[in-house]
Amino acid sequence: MSSLTEIEARVLGTLSGLDPNRTLTVRQLCGEVGLTAESARRALRALSHSGFAAATYQNPPNWRATNHGRDVMNAPALKEYVRKDSSEVQIRAGRGHVHR
Repeated sequence: MSSLTEIEARVLGTLSGLDPNRTLTVRQLCGEVGLTAESARRALRALSHSGFAAATYQNPPNWRATNHGRDVMNAPALKEYVRKDSSEVQIRAGRGHVHR
């Protein structure tokens, strides 16, 4: 298993906590995790390179955790970073923060 930085774990944890059919843009991810766009993009590049996250071909790209990324986040040491898709996220979906 590849080691993750804390920022990568936060990003992947957020993506892993979403319903598998949901995706987030970098902007939405920044709002959820509290990161700068550059930090989020750097983490997403690393996660993509490791096969833990994947982008859609939309513009802007939408990101999701891969099955492999979800499996990695099930490790006991990383479970604390997984943010489950809560009703708060569901409510934000109506304001364009989370896409299907």
